Amino acid sequence: MKNEIIKYLNNEMSEAERVAFENRLEVDEQLSDEFARVATQIAFRHGIKQKLRKLDQEYPKTRTIHISPALKWVAILLLILIPTGVYLMQKESLICDEYMKYPGRASFRGDGGNANTSTMDKAFSLYGKGEFWQSAQLFESIANQNPDNNGASLYAGISLLWTKEKVNIRKSISFFDQVLVSNNPENNAALWFLAIALFESGEVEKAGEIFTQIAGSENHFRKEAAKEILEKYF
Repeated sequence: MKNEIIKYLNNEMSEAERVAFENRLEVDEQLSDEFARVATQIAFRHGIKQKLRKLDQEYPKTRTIHISPALKWVAILLLILIPTGVYLMQKESLICDEYMKYPGRASFRGDGGNANTSTMDKAFSLYGKGEFWQSAQLFESIANQNPDNNGASLYAGISLLWTKEKVNIRKSISFFDQVLVSNNPENNAALWFLAIALFESGEVEKAGEIFTQIAGSENHFRKEAAKEILEKYF
């Protein structure tokens, strides 16, 4: 879906494809929502959010035809970006080895008592094999049984992120928030992955605030990566 949106914004569709896409935007709520999310990310990365708001306020309200929010974004983006020669490239996902690699701690396997040890071992085994949906379910089960098991909550969130599915990315946020409720050794990792989850969910401003916090930290293990992301996307 996202590739199709980028193709449309880059004016890479034929006339027939473009018309069909615009017709779908009018009736497909999921496509319209995703279009608005992608448009927001593009606008933010090009530093024009305030200009978008101004244009949005000034947009004619006396038109007699119906214009969906998604198509409104199209008009605004085309007015601003295309005349300045900006080519709307698809953003790279932060869910990749470069930003997602996290070794974890061997002590996680002992968290929560002996009753959960074998389940934790199985969850880590699935995670190591790249079976992230299955590992997420096991980590979540452990976290639900023992809310103080921050390792299980952290890896439940990371596993959900790795599935790269929108609904799972949104769900991962609650697990990272759960870790951050208390002061514990997993706070730094939870904060990092929370920023990634927010960015991938389209909450770019919130993500930017966290990346800025990490970049300004003296000892966060992802300080340099946060600076890199800020320079690249913000």
